[in-house]
Amino acid sequence: MSENRLCKGTCGKDFPLTEEHFYFRKSAKNGKKYASPLCRLCEKKKASETRRDRYATPDGKAVIDAQTAAYRGKPDKAKAISDRLKERYLLDSFYRDERKANAKRWRGSNPERRRELGAIWFQTNKARLREEWNVRFRTDPAFRLRNNLRHAIWEALRVHGGSKGGRSITNTSSLYLTLDE
Repeated sequence: MSENRLCKGTCGKDFPLTEEHFYFRKSAKNGKKYASPLCRLCEKKKASETRRDRYATPDGKAVIDAQTAAYRGKPDKAKAISDRLKERYLLDSFYRDERKANAKRWRGSNPERRRELGAIWFQTNKARLREEWNVRFRTDPAFRLRNNLRHAIWEALRVHGGSKGGRSITNTSSLYLTLDE
C-alpha cells in the first residue's frame, strides 16, 4: 500500500506519494531520491509565479530572454521544440483552435507589422517562389493556360486602354471588360 503525503503548498491536499503527484529529486549528499514537499501542481504554480515576478523587472526579463534564446538556439533543441509543437498542432484540436484564434487576433490588431513581416518574408523567399512558379508553369497545363489567358486579356486591354476592374478572368459571371474606344 502506498504512503500518502500532505502537500506543503497552497493546495494543502493529501496525495499518494507517487511520481504522478510529486517530483522526486536525488540528494547530492547521499544519492537517495526524495519527494518534493510540494505537489506537482503547486510546484508548477510556484515556478510560474517566480518566473512572472522575475520577468516583471527589466534585468530579470533580459536574463530570461537570453536564457530562452540560448536554449532555443541550440539546433537539436530548436528541432525538438519545433517537432513537438508541430505534432501537438496536428493531434490536439483544442490547441490548434487556440493557436488559430490567437493568430487571427494578432493579425487583426497588428496590420502594419503584418504587412512589414510579409514584405520581409517575400524578399527573402522571392527566388524560391519564382522557381516554384516556373516549375508549376512547366508541369501544370491548366496553370499555364490560365496564366497565358490572363496575360493575353491584360495585353489586349492595355493596348486598347481598357481594364478588368480588378476582377478575375476565371469567374465569368462577374467579368465585365471595359474598352475605351
